[in-house]
Amino acid sequence: MRGATRLLWLDAPPSNMLAPALRAQLMTALQEALAAPDVAAIVLIGQGRGFSSGCDLTELGHQAAPSMADLVRLILTAEKPVVAALHGGTFGAAAELALAARARVAARDLRFALRDVLAGHLPSAGATQTLPRLVGGAAALRLIGQAAVVTAAEALALGLVDQLADGDLADAAVAIAALPLPVDRDAGLRDGRAYQAAIKAARETGGGLLSTKLVDCIEAAQLLPLLQGLDFEAEAVAEVAAAPEAGGLRHAMLAEMRMAADLTGGTSVDHIGFWGAGTLPLIWPALHRGLAVTVADDDRTALVAALEKVALAQEAEVQAGRLDRAVRDAEWARLTPGVEAAALAGLGLIIAAKPGAAGPVLRLGGADDGPGLLLVAPAVAELQLRPDDRALGLTAAATLRRMGVRLAVTGPVPRAGVVRSLIRAAHLALTVLAAQGVSTAALSDGIKGWLKVPVPDAAGEVTMPRAEVMQRVLAAMAAEGARCLAAGTVRRAGDIDALAIAALGVPRSLGGPMFRADQRGLLLLRRDLRLWQTEHPIWTPHPMIDQLLSDGKGFADFQA
Repeated sequence: MRGATRLLWLDAPPSNMLAPALRAQLMTALQEALAAPDVAAIVLIGQGRGFSSGCDLTELGHQAAPSMADLVRLILTAEKPVVAALHGGTFGAAAELALAARARVAARDLRFALRDVLAGHLPSAGATQTLPRLVGGAAALRLIGQAAVVTAAEALALGLVDQLADGDLADAAVAIAALPLPVDRDAGLRDGRAYQAAIKAARETGGGLLSTKLVDCIEAAQLLPLLQGLDFEAEAVAEVAAAPEAGGLRHAMLAEMRMAADLTGGTSVDHIGFWGAGTLPLIWPALHRGLAVTVADDDRTALVAALEKVALAQEAEVQAGRLDRAVRDAEWARLTPGVEAAALAGLGLIIAAKPGAAGPVLRLGGADDGPGLLLVAPAVAELQLRPDDRALGLTAAATLRRMGVRLAVTGPVPRAGVVRSLIRAAHLALTVLAAQGVSTAALSDGIKGWLKVPVPDAAGEVTMPRAEVMQRVLAAMAAEGARCLAAGTVRRAGDIDALAIAALGVPRSLGGPMFRADQRGLLLLRRDLRLWQTEHPIWTPHPMIDQLLSDGKGFADFQA
C-alpha cells in the first residue's frame, strides 16, 4: 500500500507471462482490493524488464479460467479506479489488461503491441472495444490489424497513455491514482465522421475473415455500449478461431518464434561498424536500440547522403510524435562517420555492403561463401553461416536481435541463400508457363495478392486458371524447400515458410509453401511434381519426399 492506493505487482520471471496461475492470483488480488474499505485505488505494475509478455500462444482460443476476458470485465466494471503502470514489453493480453484500466502511465522504454492477429486470432480481452474508444477507429485498425509496436512517445501522442514517467514509475502511477480520474473512456469516438471513414476505407481494402471481423468489431465499438461490445467481440473471436486461415496464421507465428530461438546465447556488441552507404537500412535500428555506431565509406558523397537520410528519418519520427527530440539527439551523438575502412578497426562486428573491410565482417547482401546477411524485409534477415562461423554468428545474432531484426539462420548454398532459391524457383515456374504460351495476364492474376516476384513477359494468349498457376508455383517452391532441408541449409520447414512470408509476400494466412504442401498432403505434391518434372527440373521431387511419405510424416516433422 502507498497511502490509499494498493499496488499489485506482476512478478513471474522472466517476462511476467499471464499464465493461468498468475491470472488466478491477479483475480483474487483485484477482488480483495476492490472489496477492502481502506483501498481507494489500484495500480497494476510489472516487476523486471517489462510489464508483461501476455499469454502463452498455445492458450489462444481456449483459456483456462479465469480468462483475460474475465479480468478485463472486472476492471472495466470496478467502482474503484485502476491505473496501469507500464514499462518495457507490454504485449498481447497484457496490453488488453492495460487498456481496461481507467488511466495508464508509461516509462519511456515502453513497447506496446497487440499481436493476436499474427497468430490468426482477434484480441479476445476487449481490445477491439477499449482501444478505439481511446484512439479512434483508424488508429485502432492500424494497431490491431498490423500488430504495430508503439513506443512511449507515440502512445502519448495517440492518447493511449495519459502520462510519461520520468522518475519512479510506481510513484507516478500512485500520484495519478490519487487524482479524480475521468470516467469517460470515449475520446476516440468524438469524431464520428472520421471514425466511419476509417471503417469504410478498411472494408474497401478487403481481406479474409480475420480482417472482416476486425472491422466489424471496431465498428461495434462505435455503435454498441461497452459491455455489449465485449459480447460482440467474443462471438467474432470464436468464429475467427474456427476458420481455416487461422491455421496458417498460427503456423506462421509459431515458425517465427522457433526461428527466434536459434543461435541464442551470444553477447551483443555495444559498438557496431558499418562499411558502405548500402548499410543504411541497419544504421537507424542500431542507433535506436542504444548501440554506438561508426559508419564509414570511401565514397564521401555516398556517406553524406546516407547520413542525411538517417537525419531526415529521425526528424520525421519526431514530427509524428513517435520519437522525443532528446532521444533523437542522443542517438545522433552515438554516431561517428569515417571515410576509410580503418575507422572500423577494433570493432567486434562490422557489417559491410562493399569489399575492403577487415575484421569480424558480415557481408550484407548475402554470400555464396558465408558469412553473410541478406535483408529480406525491413526487420527480417537471413543470416548465412558456415559451421566454422559459429563464434561470429553468435555475436552477430545477439547484436541484430538487439537491433530488432528477426533472423533465420541458414547455411551457405549456391545462389547465396534460401530466399534467393525460393525466388528463383517461383520465377522459373512462371517462366516455363510463359514459354508454354500462358499469357502474361493469366500469370499475373495467378500470383496476384500472394506472391511478389517479377512476372516474365509472355507472348502467348493461353489462359490458365488462377488456382493452377498458384499450384504450379507453390509446388516449385516446396520442391526447392525440400532440397534446402535435405542439404542442411535450413533446420526446419517452418523457417522456409517464415522467409517466404517476409521476403516474397506470401500471406500469413497461407502459412507458406511447406505448410501448404503439408496441409494438402505430400502424396498430392509428389504426384504433381512427377507430372511436371518433364517440363523443367525445378519440379523434380527430392527423395526426402518419398522418405517422409514412407514414414507417415510431413515437412513439419523434419528437423535437421
